Amino acid sequence: MMTRVPLWMGVMISVGGLVASCSRDMAEQPSYHPQEQPRKHSPTLSIPQSSRVIRSSRSDGPSEHPAIAARLFAINCVHCHGSEGHGDGPVAGYLLERPENLHSREVRTKSQDALYAVITDGHKGMPAFRGYLSADERSLLAAYVNSFDSQNTAPDGP
Repeated sequence: MMTRVPLWMGVMISVGGLVASCSRDMAEQPSYHPQEQPRKHSPTLSIPQSSRVIRSSRSDGPSEHPAIAARLFAINCVHCHGSEGHGDGPVAGYLLERPENLHSREVRTKSQDALYAVITDGHKGMPAFRGYLSADERSLLAAYVNSFDSQNTAPDGP
């Protein structure tokens, strides 16, 4: 003997199926903390597939790829840290915190691994570059900053 499903039960099952198939895009989207400036993202398809990889061995340095390291610095760092790395880039005055002077004693005493971690995970007002630069590119930037000439050191501070 076949039992009939009440109409209200059929409607509830249909509505449940529709709700379960809805997209979660509106509920799961990037958000910003109060007074946090959104980071302008790279153009579509410009982010390498390996951008979230973390390297365990960082043997490449700017001496092996000086033009690439300098270009990465010019594209990703100059606007805040300035062309010489003194924290005087064109947007530095508009940020909540002044960018680090990359020639300061605090930065110069960091190891290349520590600089790589800062570039990868961000620090204070600096955004994380994991997801925007590949592990190799972040490693080249860390080596480039680590290789700044100590004779070109400026006084600490802004």
